[in-house]
Amino acid sequence: MNGFVAQFLAAFIITLSLGLVSGSIGTVIGLLLAIAKGATASRLSGVLTAYTTLVRGVPELVIILLIYFGGTTFASMVAGRYVEVNAFTAGVIALSVVFSGYATEVFRGAIAAVPAGQTEAAKSLG
Repeated sequence: MNGFVAQFLAAFIITLSLGLVSGSIGTVIGLLLAIAKGATASRLSGVLTAYTTLVRGVPELVIILLIYFGGTTFASMVAGRYVEVNAFTAGVIALSVVFSGYATEVFRGAIAAVPAGQTEAAKSLG
């Protein structure tokens, strides 16, 4: 029973750290993308719309597998020898990408919900 508990705690710590790290990174990226998407003179608006639509439309497991196995293939091609991507790193990248796609739309909606009068008042105050 002790072996099972030790394995369970180790897996719990890895899962918790994966969620916290990828959630934090995904939130920051999502906020930056929402600000860039909401800018009126943004030339990247179409690219960001395509990114969020693609990320939200593709199943999360496909993105995780693509980054893990595709990252290994890409790193091996760049290095000229076999390079295996760390599973934790691939998980953080994949879940950050997925979370940033959803967070971008959440933040964009929140920014768009601010009334124009409040935005003008904030601009007048500097």
